[in-house]
Amino acid sequence: MPDRDVIINKTLPYIILAKVFGITQTITSPTTGATDLFLVEQDEEGLDKRTKLGRNLTDLFENLDVLNAQRFEASVNKMLSTEYQHQDKRTAAQSLLRDELKSVLAERRNDIEDPIYKRFEDATRKGIQLLKAK
Repeated sequence: MPDRDVIINKTLPYIILAKVFGITQTITSPTTGATDLFLVEQDEEGLDKRTKLGRNLTDLFENLDVLNAQRFEASVNKMLSTEYQHQDKRTAAQSLLRDELKSVLAERRNDIEDPIYKRFEDATRKGIQLLKAK
């Protein structure tokens, strides 16, 4: 099994892109009022299948497993080859990636030296490169 750091470094750009693409969504429970991040995919019947990932991106980062890592990469690659083929959509997504990085920085108390923030910053750069690649 690959080292956890290798999995995170490879998958984090896809996780951030998934949030920008709407594959991950923040959902608030009407029952408890708790807000969590979910991976939203469609099953073979075309119905939404939701997988709870944690409270936010940094929570997901700390609990990422191999199966979810593979699902993120597959889902994002599918979006890049379908809905995000047009250059205008990719340019808009780059801007959203930068906004997402700002949110992570705020979650990390605006500490630009925070190791988790630095990983997200690197992943955002890789995500922008993925958007520019095709």
